[in-house]
Amino acid sequence: MEFVARRVFYSENAWAEAWGSAPEVSPLFQRLGGNVEPPDQTVAQAAFFIAGALEPYGFQLFNNGGLPLLERRNGPWQIEVLLRPGPRAVRGIYVPVSVHLHLSHSGVREVREKFWRPASRAPKVVASCDIGQLEIPPCWVIWNIANGVGEMSTAAQWLKRLALPWLDAFEDSLEMHRRILLGDLPFVDQETGLELMLAEFGLDYASQYLNRALAYDPELGRKVRRRTDQIVRAVVPGGRGTHLAHNLAVIAASYGLL
Repeated sequence: MEFVARRVFYSENAWAEAWGSAPEVSPLFQRLGGNVEPPDQTVAQAAFFIAGALEPYGFQLFNNGGLPLLERRNGPWQIEVLLRPGPRAVRGIYVPVSVHLHLSHSGVREVREKFWRPASRAPKVVASCDIGQLEIPPCWVIWNIANGVGEMSTAAQWLKRLALPWLDAFEDSLEMHRRILLGDLPFVDQETGLELMLAEFGLDYASQYLNRALAYDPELGRKVRRRTDQIVRAVVPGGRGTHLAHNLAVIAASYGLL
């Protein structure tokens, strides 16, 4: 079972257990894998192949601390596809990788610098996920690329089918604006949606978005307005925390949105 090209898990815990487990391999299988490239070279070859498949879409291949990284930049947007090798590879037989997507926006970092503590550490990340999370139903995937081109081609096709439409929704300003209003941008929480509104469309649009959201949820609206008043009276806004009402209030107080 461990040697199939694509293993799907509908629980992150199940994925993590499989990711950290060493497959049982007979001595014969181990000998069969002895004359092929070591796992790190296999991962590098996979990255090179996938980079070629995605080059028409603006991606380039880099190394991030030794890990293969495909990157595309478009204005303030930075899109990364990271191939992360698993810890339990078996040379020539089982070379597991996960495919993670990371989406960042330089303007979001600038927005966050006003209330992040310390400001110099304000992140620019907007969304991050395993590519399987874009499937229906969402899942986590382990790719076994030991057998070469076939598995690499499959991974490239999945990236084209799932990742590119997701990324395009962000880079199209009108589409992003519409989907933020609908709450329909996968892996973007309400706070990040408000920060994107500030970064992409400015104070007026962000204020309209926030007031509309709070009118739709009166209980949340009461909490956010009360917390915003407290933060304003304290003069110095606190940084983002774990609660939605507090986070929206911090952003609102920092930019005078209410």
